[in-house]
Amino acid sequence: MGKISRDFNHADPGTIYDHEKNSYLREKRPERNLLARGDEVWVPVLPTAEFPTKGKNGGPISISVTRAVRERITTRLQNNEGESLTNLDYTLRHPEQDEEVSASTGGEGQVDQELPPGVEYLTVELGEKVMTWNMGYMDPPRTVSGYANRLKNLGYFNHDIPEKKNMELYRALRRFQEDNDLSPTGNADTPTIDKLIELHGC
Repeated sequence: MGKISRDFNHADPGTIYDHEKNSYLREKRPERNLLARGDEVWVPVLPTAEFPTKGKNGGPISISVTRAVRERITTRLQNNEGESLTNLDYTLRHPEQDEEVSASTGGEGQVDQELPPGVEYLTVELGEKVMTWNMGYMDPPRTVSGYANRLKNLGYFNHDIPEKKNMELYRALRRFQEDNDLSPTGNADTPTIDKLIELHGC
């Protein structure tokens, strides 16, 4: 939604997402930055600003510019054993806006930072390790491609992302459920997706 708002010159993505004509979208996608292919978004048309050529008494005019509302990323860094990477210094860069911020993962391994609207890529430097995060490539977690990508990121699914659920994805779901004390149905039920969101971050 941040990219859509930027493309249509809206300072705040909420003016689009929270519009009454997008009520169905909000019910379907409760997280505004997780949309899927085929989702329909109604974008209100911004009024055209008209400025006088001169101010009062023929003097110069003053125009105030509203600061764009920033997005936020919140995630937790873990190692392959599922242990949080705590109290480590990192540098977060978004090359598109030529900005960077340095901070620490704190006691829970969290990265919690503001972002300019519409950022698509981030690089994270953690010691000698450099990671590139694609901010917009995953579908919502309750879609097949959405939960398949999250299972892949967590190491449970090592195949191409399918359009429909297949046997490999069924087995990956069962392994994930068994590791997290969930009923091993192999189905993407609500407890499974909720746990997947909890562990993956979004």
